[in-house]
Amino acid sequence: MHHPSRNKVIKSSRGEGSPGTPKNNSEQLFADYLTRHEYTWEYEPDVEGKVKKPDFRAWWSGSPYYFEVKERAPAELPNSAGAINPYKGIRRLIDKARKKLNEFNDRPCALVIYNDGDFRTPMRVRDVFGAMLGDLGFTLDLATSKTQSVFLPQGGSMVRYANDTFQNTTISAVLVLREVTLRNADFERRIREEAEKQGREKGRELLPEERAELQLDIGLKMQVKHEHAPRVIVCENPGAARPLSGKLFAGPFDERYGLVDDRMAKIYQGDRVSDIQ
Repeated sequence: MHHPSRNKVIKSSRGEGSPGTPKNNSEQLFADYLTRHEYTWEYEPDVEGKVKKPDFRAWWSGSPYYFEVKERAPAELPNSAGAINPYKGIRRLIDKARKKLNEFNDRPCALVIYNDGDFRTPMRVRDVFGAMLGDLGFTLDLATSKTQSVFLPQGGSMVRYANDTFQNTTISAVLVLREVTLRNADFERRIREEAEKQGREKGRELLPEERAELQLDIGLKMQVKHEHAPRVIVCENPGAARPLSGKLFAGPFDERYGLVDDRMAKIYQGDRVSDIQ
């Protein structure tokens, strides 16, 4: 299991827009992640020989890695029902990051994406791979009636369909950044014990509304405080010229996905993922 680097943090302030410090929610949360895991990192560093500044440069085993952090802003709910395209927003972020990171293609680079309230861009793992490789569809075996997920040859930001090659090899992976709430074991135990007690007294299981009321009452009495933590879900770009090391972003709440036999597969899960509420 990977243990975080013990390197010194260069910058870790979560200042409100002051020069040289992360400014928006996604940048601040990513900085928090790097700091908690004790990576050496810099915000908007001047890189020798480069014109543009990446959002972050982090160091691992003496080597630099570059990161561009993009977020989707809150979107108002529509007045009527309608279909959403979960890939569209992610593809826009990939295209923006590609233009910024192309200059740093001599090192592994990654796009970090964060949903700050856009209901149209849920950023599920399948959405990210669909945005990279093509809209998700399925094939049907008429003989067995079995279906299999496939990437349709349309829309993928990483693929050039005309000659079936990868066109975006600079971005090593897309990292989905989230802030998660962790379970409170004492709180959950109290709820479970009290629910069982009241259930015995009533001679039945508590109704959902009764359990919700019980949860609120116990939470107020205990003055429960839930811990929050940043988490990263790595979605590997199978066409990356420089893959992102599996030793990075392998924290206790993290996950990593890649293609195995041309299908999405989980290749890492932190040992505390089950603690996420």
